[in-house]
Amino acid sequence: MTKDMTQGNPMKLIVGFALPLLFGFLFQQFYNLVDTVIVGRFLGVNELAGVGATGSVNFLVIGFCMGVCNGFSIPVAHKFGAGDYKGMRKYVANSAWLGIAFSVVLTTVTVVFCRPILELMKTPEDIIDFSYDYIVIIFAAIPFTFLYNIIAGVIPSPGDPNTPVSSLPYPTSRPPIPTPSPHPLPPPLQPSPHTHTSHNPSPPSTASPSP
Repeated sequence: MTKDMTQGNPMKLIVGFALPLLFGFLFQQFYNLVDTVIVGRFLGVNELAGVGATGSVNFLVIGFCMGVCNGFSIPVAHKFGAGDYKGMRKYVANSAWLGIAFSVVLTTVTVVFCRPILELMKTPEDIIDFSYDYIVIIFAAIPFTFLYNIIAGVIPSPGDPNTPVSSLPYPTSRPPIPTPSPHPLPPPLQPSPHTHTSHNPSPPSTASPSP
């Protein structure tokens, strides 16, 4: 549903447009929270530390993807506001082609150099495998990240911020599906059989003392 943002009360239009975007950003932050809860609950402490060690590079790469896609939406919104629908369709098509190019290059570079990046960040040896297992999957899914963010950026450009936000609550709130860790946890320690040995003190002597 499109909406002409050039007609009506400016403050009401801006607030009505911004609130759904704000909720969308909050739901996107819940993704990281859900990852943390699942890893910490079902895997272990080292795995959780491995996820946490990828926070900065994850924010750098995924934040770049989101920034590029949001930039694509600016000329689309300009053309829609100007009533130039032919130019708007041209910018949408260019956004799709540029998104494909960016996603292919960025996915290739990040997946190939994923482990060297973690080593350059001096990720501890005991958690670097967990960090790699987590972040390489996110990097491999960069094309889907571009696809969602281009759609989520272009659709609100004609004044419809509600459609992209309506797709976020389900993947955030669905019940987690635990999966086995590629690095199984060690078995719990068993109590030693010598821990609970019984001590039977010898009965006191009843012999009378010698005179």
